[in-house]
Amino acid sequence: MSGYEDTEEVGRTLRGWLAATAAEADTAGPGDPDGPGEAAGCTGLDVPPGDAETVTGAVRRLLGLPTARGGLSALLARSSVSAAGFAELRLLARALVVDEHPSAGRWTDTERLDVASWVALLLDRYGEDGVQWLVTALREEDRTANPVP
Repeated sequence: MSGYEDTEEVGRTLRGWLAATAAEADTAGPGDPDGPGEAAGCTGLDVPPGDAETVTGAVRRLLGLPTARGGLSALLARSSVSAAGFAELRLLARALVVDEHPSAGRWTDTERLDVASWVALLLDRYGEDGVQWLVTALREEDRTANPVP
């Protein structure tokens, strides 16, 4: 996914998702497993716990950048996404990945912003498929680092 029209579509999707989520949260009762009190410790991203650098490293590899050389600002300069579009993609990245990651509560604000920014670039380039590839990559890294005997 790239270009201004795609960014607008992602923004509309995010706004719709946020509105639907807010409406569901408002109707959830105190004993409802989907209610805010019950789900506070749960996350929706099925990945192993890990640090922010693990996530950004996986995103960089998916973008074809095995190292951080050139960095985020260099990629943004070459991207077709506008500043407003990038801001919307970063919100989407935060909702889909950062807020759902099982270890995000231990990350610093800077780490959370960094992960969201890298994932926003992944979304710009590959859309939702990029997030699915990221989930797969993080699971594979964990299996490689912690093989089951």
